[in-house]
Amino acid sequence: MLNFLAKNKSISWDAAQAFFNHESNSEAVKYSKAKKSFVKDTNGKIYALTKKELGTGGEAKVKQAIMKDGDTPCAVKILRLDPDYYDAAGEADILQKLGRLLGSAERSLPTIRKFESMGNVNKKRYVFQELIPGITMTKFLKKEHLGQNNKHKVSELDRLIAAYMIAKEIQYLHRNNIVHGDLKLDNFIYDPNSTKPHKVTAIDFNFGKILEPGRTEKKSRYALVTPGFAAPELSQRDAHKMHTYSYASDIFTFGCVLKKELMLPNVIFYSMLETDSSKRPSIDTVVESLQEKIQAHSAINQRSSLMDTFNKIEEADLKPKPKLKF
Repeated sequence: MLNFLAKNKSISWDAAQAFFNHESNSEAVKYSKAKKSFVKDTNGKIYALTKKELGTGGEAKVKQAIMKDGDTPCAVKILRLDPDYYDAAGEADILQKLGRLLGSAERSLPTIRKFESMGNVNKKRYVFQELIPGITMTKFLKKEHLGQNNKHKVSELDRLIAAYMIAKEIQYLHRNNIVHGDLKLDNFIYDPNSTKPHKVTAIDFNFGKILEPGRTEKKSRYALVTPGFAAPELSQRDAHKMHTYSYASDIFTFGCVLKKELMLPNVIFYSMLETDSSKRPSIDTVVESLQEKIQAHSAINQRSSLMDTFNKIEEADLKPKPKLKF
């Protein structure tokens, strides 16, 4: 396990490489006065951290970074964590499964720091991953991105198709044994140039789990959730009970997205919010239901700038797709 952090006002790639070649400690090294930061991952790849922040939340932040090989832009999630509370390797495993992990590094903090939400934090972890271009679905669903006049609201058909695009991405994750765990519009990126027919990519797998083939759930001692979006089986406060992450818990959270963020009619999501997880529909059923409602809206001549995307998704569904292997 070899992880280093070096900082200096005018350090270059060559100087960073020389520093890492010379440094042999098993823990990260940090210079206190700095304007530039370099990190060496467990595979020996070097990255330069930039000041550009891509997102923040809880005890983590995401910054843009540059990988030394080819000066390739990427993203790095930086977490302060308690290894007994947070499964740091979980997100990296999911990104690796999706083919988006570039590398990771970890270092001990000089003193244990106490965070109310995260317990005793004594580690700092860097997860380097592909930079996903585009904007969040929250921003995309603003009227200017849909080419609509400010005098009009985003239509129900627009919101239905947006829900369908997100549902297709969730379906992709579930078919590959991945529970996301933190579904919300800010965790989906829309890119019109994406090779995916549905043009949406899920990000932020902080709470995610990989399930064993044939299993539909995974038990966890701790539950990391977004308040107001968590399934009942994850939001319980009994410290003596194990929490259950499952495809069904994702369905409940997606139902909250449809209700609270996309503000769709109750008939669309009510079954997704069942307290009994066994009564919730599968993502395949949700996709089919959204598809039928979109077709019903379009049959009465309602229009949407997203209709072309919807049609392309349907065309792509007729073609066989390879399954990820892990």
